[in-house]
Amino acid sequence: MPVAADSVDGYSMNQALLTTSSPTFAGLTLSGGTASTLAYLNASKAFTSLANGSGYLLNDGSGGLSWAAIDTTSLVARDGTRELTADWDVGAFKITAGSYRVSGDLGYFALRTNKTVLYSPADGVLDLRRSTYAQTFRVMGIYVDETNYETTFIRSTATAGEIGTKKGAAGGTARPLDFKVDDILRAQIDTSGNIKHLGLNSQSTNFQQATVVVTTTAAGTATATNLIPAGSMVVGVTCRNTSAIAGDALTGYNVGDGANADRWGANVSPNINETTDLTDAVVLTPVIFTAATSVVLTQVGGTTFTAGGTVRVTVHYISLTAPAT
Repeated sequence: MPVAADSVDGYSMNQALLTTSSPTFAGLTLSGGTASTLAYLNASKAFTSLANGSGYLLNDGSGGLSWAAIDTTSLVARDGTRELTADWDVGAFKITAGSYRVSGDLGYFALRTNKTVLYSPADGVLDLRRSTYAQTFRVMGIYVDETNYETTFIRSTATAGEIGTKKGAAGGTARPLDFKVDDILRAQIDTSGNIKHLGLNSQSTNFQQATVVVTTTAAGTATATNLIPAGSMVVGVTCRNTSAIAGDALTGYNVGDGANADRWGANVSPNINETTDLTDAVVLTPVIFTAATSVVLTQVGGTTFTAGGTVRVTVHYISLTAPAT
């Protein structure tokens, strides 16, 4: 129903007007608000037109919603034409000023100032480099901290390029290094350094080693019992004296398999750190052992060793694994 004007140029509103009502006010003007401001309860109750505007509603931090123009100067363009700037150094997305740059055809992206840098020196090329410092790229298996983890890494050193696995000093398990073709295992280096070359049906040629330290006693021989596995083709046996070898009138020792006393070495020097290789072999062909066999060291020049001498004996051999299917 119409209402009469009061004495202060205002209008007396119908007290029966409810929040569920839908009244129409022709020619109603609200004043007292500020430009570009939409205020809500407990603010100024002022409204202004939002129609045909260009911008967005912004919480002004004091209980109001302000209409602000859109500023794209600090945004990353999807076509890659705009750099990251210090404006990104806020909130959950934080990059410390000076530690990054994405720019131009020879641009780079740096993480941790002067620490790790990704470069793209040419199309389709990505470098991980930092001056003369060697770089490492790690893919973690598990990670608790820098002492408890498992990782596969690619790195360059001053002398070589390296691919490998590693575990933390305080936790993690040493893992083999697998090489796959079309996601099928074709070669493996196990945690002892043995190498498998696998075929289509999981058959494999295995290049292996077995090693043990033999300690001499007061006897004419010292034995690495069954060090040669059954079903192995022994390429050779090598030795290193980890202590000096002594004995009555001893001049050295032979390295053999019991049946052939000097197959892999004759009168080897007894001095500490003396080593043997294939140049010391007397029998010049590999041999296949169908049963487990011992490597036997035999005293030369006298009759017995002195107890306590130590020799690291290593068998280098090839074994075969039949197809699984």
